[in-house]
Amino acid sequence: MLRQGNRSNTMIYDGIFKGNMGLVKRMPVWFTILIVAMYCSLAAFAAFAEKKVLILSSHNTSIYEDTRILFKYHLASHDSDLTTIHTVVLSESENYDDKVSHFSHAYDAILTLGIDAAKKAFLLSTNTPIVSVLIPKLAYSKLRKLEAKRLESEFDKFRTGIFLDQPFQRQLALAHFIDSRSEIAVFGESINSAAHSSIDKCFRPSRDDSFKKISVYHQSMSIKAIPTALDSTGIVVATPLFIKKMADNAKWLLYMAYQRNIPVIGYSPALVKAGAVAAVSSTADNIGQEAAEIINQILQSPRYPNIQARYPKYFSVHLNQRVAKSLGYVSLSVAELEKDLANLEASCNESTYPNKKQPKQRMTQLNNE
Repeated sequence: MLRQGNRSNTMIYDGIFKGNMGLVKRMPVWFTILIVAMYCSLAAFAAFAEKKVLILSSHNTSIYEDTRILFKYHLASHDSDLTTIHTVVLSESENYDDKVSHFSHAYDAILTLGIDAAKKAFLLSTNTPIVSVLIPKLAYSKLRKLEAKRLESEFDKFRTGIFLDQPFQRQLALAHFIDSRSEIAVFGESINSAAHSSIDKCFRPSRDDSFKKISVYHQSMSIKAIPTALDSTGIVVATPLFIKKMADNAKWLLYMAYQRNIPVIGYSPALVKAGAVAAVSSTADNIGQEAAEIINQILQSPRYPNIQARYPKYFSVHLNQRVAKSLGYVSLSVAELEKDLANLEASCNESTYPNKKQPKQRMTQLNNE
């Protein structure tokens, strides 16, 4: 026979869980309270484990939209099921300052797409880690210096980025793989001796030939001087700085080079479409993949990882097959060129620091001022 206290407890329990909880309705009240507390603890843990990422996009053009979508896809592949992603497009957002100010403190990481988004994020002076992509190296460096100067001694925020530019060495290597026998003419951007010698060393362990002489022409050279420069070279590398300083240079350089059967190596698919034989750039998928890897490291690490701003690790080669065939390069293959570049950079990384205990200075991190 039950004691009066236990009988009373049982009646209360039956009233609460009558019907659907038949398996547990004879449990004592203290056990019920324990179960409820456990469920509350699990809910609290789930809320704590959930990570939040804010994407700040400068505009809603295709490159930004594609990068955002592919970033989400690649982040999901890292088993980040507990990651909530919110997007704010600056050009479409009302009350922007209030939204971003709130989100910057509520989220675990911020991914900025484009210069405008990076500028707004840095002005927040938030402690939230910021990863900036689709931004030129020069613009990123200026924004970082301005933020550091504004915060002075308090500047201990986590900031990193993936530059829009390609490493200059990658363009040179692509030119060499397309035509290893010709001298290279670089239009618009000088190459320092350290950058040149680093690639030259990377070629020597695996092959006998090395980079031929490289001639450099200033970004503001006149159009009239282009033919003279082309007459003494075999392959041309056109840098963004050259085209930016003189917009007409692109079409004239392509036209004059094509007249002389000289291939031009560009830096964008648009230049390849216009007549360059090839280019190396990072697509929205390349940027989205690398950004997802960095964000995942931030979310999973108990401390912020040591990730310096860098040139893109992943890249794609673009090839104008019609131009290539007309210039006699009938055997060029996008897959082979990408493979050759990847192998070169891997061997270069190993040869730069043969002692594995030392940090490796990768080609994607080499300076080319």
